[in-house]
Amino acid sequence: LNMPGIVSMAVATEALLREPFSEREAKMHGDWSRLRDLLSRVPGLQLLAHADSQKYVGVLSCCHSQFTPTDLAAILDAEFQIEVRAGLHCAAHIHHYLETAPMGTLRFSFGHELDPLVVGALEKAVESLSQVDC
Repeated sequence: LNMPGIVSMAVATEALLREPFSEREAKMHGDWSRLRDLLSRVPGLQLLAHADSQKYVGVLSCCHSQFTPTDLAAILDAEFQIEVRAGLHCAAHIHHYLETAPMGTLRFSFGHELDPLVVGALEKAVESLSQVDC
């Protein structure tokens, strides 16, 4: 038996059950909205998010008019220690529809335990990116 996997699943389930789902969902929606608002201030950045702020998942995708998703991911990692994903995200066909092929998008992913320090680092990164002349 995969005992480490079983124990990990039990610990994760126990942690999730300590806080009501509605509270976790409200926090995640707040984090998503804050991240969306931060990113919307970056010149040249196009957010690929649903217009209805009530519909969200734990990811935000975007692309930039001057930087490739890979370049932005490298900058965020090297300069701000923010890990994001760049590319087609195992969904190559949707990128033709979104007109983001062949480069894909930059994707921010977060969960119910988003560290406020990460959000602070992201605010600093967004401020720096906002100063880039597009």
